[in-house]
Amino acid sequence: MSVSKGWAILAVVTVFLGMCREAGAGFSFRPGIAVREEYNDNIFLTSTDKKSDFITTVNPTINLSYTGDTMNAYLDYGFRYLLYAGNTEDDKIYNNVNFQSTLRPVRDYVFIAVSDFFSRVPIDERRQVGYENNLANLTNSNSFSVNPYVVYPITPTLRVTGGYTYQNIWYESKEGNDSQDHTAAFSIAKELTSRISLSLLYQYLFHRPIREADTYDRQNAGVSFTYGITEKIRIDGSAGWVDFDYKNMENRNFTAINWDASARYQLSPATSLRAGYSRNYNDTYSQTGLPQGSAPSPTQGILYPGESFVIIDGQAIPASAVLLDSINGGLYRSDSLSAAFAYTGKIPFTVTGFRNINKYMNISKENRSTGVNLTASIPLTSSFSASLSALYSRNKYLPENEKVNRYGERVALEYALKIATLTIGYAFNRDDSNMDLSDYTNSIVWIGARFLF
Repeated sequence: MSVSKGWAILAVVTVFLGMCREAGAGFSFRPGIAVREEYNDNIFLTSTDKKSDFITTVNPTINLSYTGDTMNAYLDYGFRYLLYAGNTEDDKIYNNVNFQSTLRPVRDYVFIAVSDFFSRVPIDERRQVGYENNLANLTNSNSFSVNPYVVYPITPTLRVTGGYTYQNIWYESKEGNDSQDHTAAFSIAKELTSRISLSLLYQYLFHRPIREADTYDRQNAGVSFTYGITEKIRIDGSAGWVDFDYKNMENRNFTAINWDASARYQLSPATSLRAGYSRNYNDTYSQTGLPQGSAPSPTQGILYPGESFVIIDGQAIPASAVLLDSINGGLYRSDSLSAAFAYTGKIPFTVTGFRNINKYMNISKENRSTGVNLTASIPLTSSFSASLSALYSRNKYLPENEKVNRYGERVALEYALKIATLTIGYAFNRDDSNMDLSDYTNSIVWIGARFLF
């Protein structure tokens, strides 16, 4: 997404929210700026001839939010400048955009959800990726979507939802496949009892990428349920049929079954156990999710980070948390098993074990990953806190039979003042492969400050 386009988005949203402010509803405007200095000992994540550098990041932002009877809107927008002391040819400027809004033209019945989201995403999950690294194996991506939908309650326990979603996906890297998706969806949700609910869903997707060989229509229909066995135990499940109809390639059409199941056990008000398994068909070229109002897969709430990370506002986030993956490869079948223990007390943390198998349907490629992920937040005082993220995964890539042990950790300390947050942190990344050229180690140390006015 170009800088000029970013300014256009900013101007339109600012004027629109300014008009909303005149209406006297809840409105906030907060400009800010973040500055960070870091040392990175291996900016390209190479096995030999490592190149280190000092990197200065300057990120001016504005934060706008509006809450009213007919609309909610949120915008976090800014420019992110990356300035390299030695490798000046790698200096970058990005638009940071996170815009989410929901219009309610007819309150409680008609909705229009609009979003625009810019991120740095992995090009290929097999290549080097790492916490806090901004160059290796990453590209710019922008996802814009518009989703009008209608929710009609036939009875207090029976609800019908119908909607349409348009999504436009752009990648800077040529390895990506820019696309436009059009999705029509219809669902019926029934609350059978206070503890049992049932949903039926039908979707028709038109996937129209730039590379026309990957053009297809997808239909899927299914049923999902939620059953609260007790106040502490809940199970969820879904199953359905999916059909892919390729328009420009022969012998690629197929029909399959999607299904998933998950369970949650609330051990205490602050602790819970979660486990789930899912089999789904996804496309690395398409990020279209379920339209608003549709019943999501229960396993979408279970963390299984695999080995991809997305950089959002300088933070490394597991790709699965935002339903993203590598941008190359096309359609694949995903089998995912996960189990997690979560604690939300004085020191919140989550430990997640996972087993993922991604088998690509149109090329000879399969990725397997088994590992564990830890996230924790440690409040030291009312204004001083620490955060920790750690990952280990054992990966196997076929048909090359490459085996990789992947390690990652990120530790940060934050001190919050009235208008500023000071941060110091350290990140470590390592790949240990049976193919030596894929090995790398990487350490990053940084200090930064973020001001909101």
